[in-house]
Amino acid sequence: LNQLADASILIGSGNGLYQLKAAFSYRQQLEKLMDALDVRDMLQDHNGLIWVSSRNRGVYSLQLAPRKFSLLLDNQGKNWFAPGQHRIASQLYHQGTLWLGLEHEVVSFQAEQQQWQKHPFPAKSQVKLVQGLAVDSSGKVWAGTDKGLFRLEGKKGFVPDDSPFAA
Repeated sequence: LNQLADASILIGSGNGLYQLKAAFSYRQQLEKLMDALDVRDMLQDHNGLIWVSSRNRGVYSLQLAPRKFSLLLDNQGKNWFAPGQHRIASQLYHQGTLWLGLEHEVVSFQAEQQQWQKHPFPAKSQVKLVQGLAVDSSGKVWAGTDKGLFRLEGKKGFVPDDSPFAA
């Protein structure tokens, strides 16, 4: 679920993407925006663009007025998400970059350059699922996984964070 500035609500389901207009009124209208899309996550960036992650068809950007769906392709026209290949478990949008937590890795999409990039975890960590992503006040990207907390260290990728939390 994602509430928009106009008080309508976007509803993502295993059966498609819907918009509930006049959500808090007796004149509610449910409109189907996209068929046969197994929606896993949605978020809205600071420009009002909505990023929709699906289970088996990739990642889309959605502009509501005028309505425009766009499958995210890299600058060579490639969809990084072959059907059934990736499970998107979490997403984050920060300063022009969409971050996706997948099984075993994190990928990022730089919107201006239309470039995807992989951000690996150390092989010995045996990460199976990236359950959450966050950016701290210094701009560091963090990943919460089934094997603990990791921070992104440039070209090294994600490294485990073993420091104790501040009390």
